[in-house]
Amino acid sequence: MLSAPNYISDEISPEHLQLTHHKKIPASIEKNVLAALAFFPELKNAKIKFVLKKNLQSSIMQAQPVFRTLARQRKKRRYRINISEHFKLINANLPILDIPDEVMIGWIGHELGHIL
Repeated sequence: MLSAPNYISDEISPEHLQLTHHKKIPASIEKNVLAALAFFPELKNAKIKFVLKKNLQSSIMQAQPVFRTLARQRKKRRYRINISEHFKLINANLPILDIPDEVMIGWIGHELGHIL
């Protein structure tokens, strides 16, 4: 299992860049996504698109298969992880990019677990 990227450096190691195979990841969350993917080597070849959404009504993140790939074998399906741009609480609205890295990695890991 790969370790989480070093957050002191803005560079991503070559071993973590290998995790981007078949993945579409917004640059703003790439380090956190790669850190979470490091805990799921089984998803190395899974096709996953990470999407930042302005208005995700019911949750902060959601993993789902791409509808038109549902009839395919599980290993040939494509997936999307929608991530809300804002973390909304009753009295606060915090941009998701202001959430601590450890929390983001955990949330992303949780969604990857659904795909697994």
